Amino acid sequence: MPKSEFTTVYAGRPIDTQILKTVLEAAGLNVFLKDEIMGTMVKGAQAVEVVIPTDEVEQAIPIVQQFIQEAASPVEDDS
Repeated sequence: MPKSEFTTVYAGRPIDTQILKTVLEAAGLNVFLKDEIMGTMVKGAQAVEVVIPTDEVEQAIPIVQQFIQEAASPVEDDS
């Protein structure tokens, strides 16, 4: 696929993008991380991007939105 047929659906810290990549792959989507190596090697480097084929964006958006909501929710302490 030409480069123009890919879309960034999320950008963030390396750990967050790796988790989202795993979630999207489990849903059957094709995913790769852009700038993954720079994001882990250079402190303060630009965000790592989660990139998917443009024709899979519609399927990915609800998953990404749920991921963002859950990441923003405070963690409850069960103790």
